[in-house]
Amino acid sequence: MKICVYGLWHLGTVTAACLANRGFEVVGLDPNTKTIDGLNCGKAPLYEPGLDKHLESGLEAGRLTFTTDIKSAVGHTDIVWVTFDTPIDEDEKADIDFVFDRIIDTFSYLRDDTMIIISSQLPVGSIRKVEREFMECKSDRRVSFCCIPENLRLGQAIESFLNPDRIVVGIRDNGMRPIIGRLLSPISSELVWVGVESAEMSKHALNAFLAMSIVYSNEIAGICERVNADSIEVENTLRTESRVGRSAYIRPGEAFSGGTLARDVTYLTNIADQENLQIPVLNSVVPSNNIQKGWLFRRAQEILGNSAQHKKVGVLGLSYKIGTDSIEKSISIELIRDLLTLGVQISAFDPKVNILPKDLSMVRLENSIDDVTVDTDLLILVTRWPDFQALSSETLINNMRAPVVIDQGAFLASGLSGESRIQYITFGKG
Repeated sequence: MKICVYGLWHLGTVTAACLANRGFEVVGLDPNTKTIDGLNCGKAPLYEPGLDKHLESGLEAGRLTFTTDIKSAVGHTDIVWVTFDTPIDEDEKADIDFVFDRIIDTFSYLRDDTMIIISSQLPVGSIRKVEREFMECKSDRRVSFCCIPENLRLGQAIESFLNPDRIVVGIRDNGMRPIIGRLLSPISSELVWVGVESAEMSKHALNAFLAMSIVYSNEIAGICERVNADSIEVENTLRTESRVGRSAYIRPGEAFSGGTLARDVTYLTNIADQENLQIPVLNSVVPSNNIQKGWLFRRAQEILGNSAQHKKVGVLGLSYKIGTDSIEKSISIELIRDLLTLGVQISAFDPKVNILPKDLSMVRLENSIDDVTVDTDLLILVTRWPDFQALSSETLINNMRAPVVIDQGAFLASGLSGESRIQYITFGKG
């Protein structure tokens, strides 16, 4: 079985590398020459733990190649797996036409009995639209379409692909099962077979549920702050309730960022608007999250006071979550832009980010955690990199002018919460 993985950013590169790891012959296809050149040298276009190692292994074994030539890649494969990351604009609106156009580009080169798997994050109904487009263009060809919603977890992408809880597979008829079974059996035996639209909808439902869980937990924590309760203690009581469960997504802290969860919530609210449906709960998710995004800045303003322009702030963590070097939609970047309006000096450190947007050229990127703390008036922890837990109270006391730490998710609580010489501020504790 030969597979073409089409669209090589985070999802696609992981998919191609992992399929080659499982013994398949894989050709990775992408229109970006720079991306392809790097991949052919075993270098992923972005950071993901273990990914370069898997790429190198596939290349050395001869099971993995990369190209920009759509005709050679698509015309000789059994499966085309579409894995483009769907672009998002500043208003969380997805550019779904970008992905549609890339899929349509393959139509002229597909041979009979090719299967197209779509894992790109698209709104429910997209695959039916692609099927109609194909029939209008190539009605004489036998091509089937399938939906396998992506399960990408940045920072844990290799593990989540190779050892998923289950794989949701959306198909039109049971005749597609044997070839999909051959493809997925080396990865998981837990296949959940559903209709195409149900598979598309399942991804929206999951991400919307996770988004609602986050904003719910943060709203509860906000109330805890006002009534002298501890949101972590409240969380622990909920986890012992069988109707909630110990693995529930209810840890209060940062707002969600990065665009992935917001994109699916927006897909659902847009569909509801088109269908004239009342969905007050889902409509409240993004506004609630936006309020939470401002918590760090509001607390920083309170600490800095009216003399902010004479003070220095250190920021730990720039990527939008651990395990990636992506700063797209990063709360940290938004926070820095807000802080600069106060006139403060800012230094920052992230173990994987070494380039900032051009408009943040005045921010000093430090080489270590300790460097960020030197002569700062306020230290703000944003991204929960494990490296940051090495930060000691003595370092803060010796390096900072007056040790004040804002740690929204209480990531450093075990080492700092009991230190009387440090003003340690977390979210959700009265």
